[in-house]
Formats: sequence, C-alpha cells, structure tokens
Amino acid sequence: MNPQEWIFSDYKVPEGKLLRLEFRLDRQHQVLCAMRLHGDFFLHPEEAQEWVEETLAACPLNEVETRLERLFRERSIEAYGFCPKDIRTAIDKALEQKGRPLS
Repeated sequence: MNPQEWIFSDYKVPEGKLLRLEFRLDRQHQVLCAMRLHGDFFLHPEEAQEWVEETLAACPLNEVETRLERLFRERSIEAYGFCPKDIRTAIDKALEQKGRPLS
C-alpha cells in the first residue's frame, strides 16, 4: 500500500447514516496521516466535522475511538447517524476491502 495513496470507504451504519471516509495510513506505524469525513450524517456544532478530521490526523489506529469519544465529550458534539466506533469500523472495512486487514 503506497503511503501517499488515499483509501476510500463507504460504510452504511446499521440503522444509521452513510459514512464516506478518505484517509491516508502509515501502515508501518499504524497511524492515520490524514482523514476526510463525508456522508449523509449530521454533526452539531457545524465546526465538529473539522474538529473530527483534525483529531484523526496523526492518530494511531488503536486510539481512533478513544480520541473521538473524548473530543465529542469535551466539545459537546452531537452526532446524528453514527458514533465514534462507526468511524473505526469504516476504516477497518476499507482496509479489508484492499485485501490488507490489520494484523
């Protein structure tokens, strides 16, 4: 997997909304290098999407859910249609589709 390659994921949250992720991964160190978040979900306040993307830049994969839960709590973010765990699930599914699941 090329470290400069964008990886894409479309994940329909069960009983929720569509999450569309674009991310770069430093596979050797298992760290996200960049993240873009799209979909038909809603975040409040409006700046929350930017905060999520900033929080996940340089984030180790094993800390994605924890960092997002802390961000949501500290900034009083409300998400409609997904939760922090769903973002990690979308990342994992994208890596599986690439034929390179994490070990």
